[in-house]
Amino acid sequence: MIGSELVLSVTINGLVERGKARFRSQMRPGDYVFVTGTLGDSAAGLELLLNGDIGIKNSEFLIRRHRLPTPRVEFAKGLAQVDRLALNDISDGIASEANELAKASGLTVYLDEQSLPVSEELKQFSRAKQLKYILDGGEDYELIGSVARSDWELVQKIAEQTATPIKKVGFVKDEAIHNGKVIIMKKNGNQLLEASGYIHRS
Repeated sequence: MIGSELVLSVTINGLVERGKARFRSQMRPGDYVFVTGTLGDSAAGLELLLNGDIGIKNSEFLIRRHRLPTPRVEFAKGLAQVDRLALNDISDGIASEANELAKASGLTVYLDEQSLPVSEELKQFSRAKQLKYILDGGEDYELIGSVARSDWELVQKIAEQTATPIKKVGFVKDEAIHNGKVIIMKKNGNQLLEASGYIHRS
């Protein structure tokens, strides 16, 4: 049977310098957790595209963040200078990506809710919607990673050299009871952050 829609399938292959591949399993206790850019913009842009003008100023910024995300290629290449770090792209929402890092490393990731970077445009939405977009939205194509505290200054320098906004948003601990999980620190206490957003099924 012939379908009524054109479907394109694209496969992209790449190479990485020997010894410079970055794995989710490379977190270590005491690491700082960082993210690039601002989070949740793409999901908000999608809502604007689906629902039209809902009174958001500079809505074009959010729509552009959805349609034309900016992968942090130069920053990621610059991180080759760092001996060890864990890295993941935020394509499925930070809740999903942080849980992938925690599970792969067998450690506990703590995220500070108040530190998660938010654009001025996204702040026009309710805080509840902001958090939904930030945690579950995905398609921002920013990066989340962890690095030894001793290398944090180097990572900041690389970010400055590549004009990449970066922010420390948490840390890594070895806690048997929570290893492989993510804890989000809120004003009213800590709670487990389950993987959400788009979940890949094997």
